[in-house]
Amino acid sequence: HSWLRRRLPKPPSEAPPPNRPSAVLRHHHLLAAQQTQPQTSS
Repeated sequence: HSWLRRRLPKPPSEAPPPNRPSAVLRHHHLLAAQQTQPQTSS
């Protein structure tokens, strides 16, 4: 279904680069760590 891909192009914000999966995973991991870590060090 190449026509569907052309008619509905995914924005770069929602579609991470497939050649850098490690960077995407690391980014999500950092986001999860920041959300789960309690900010009591301040």
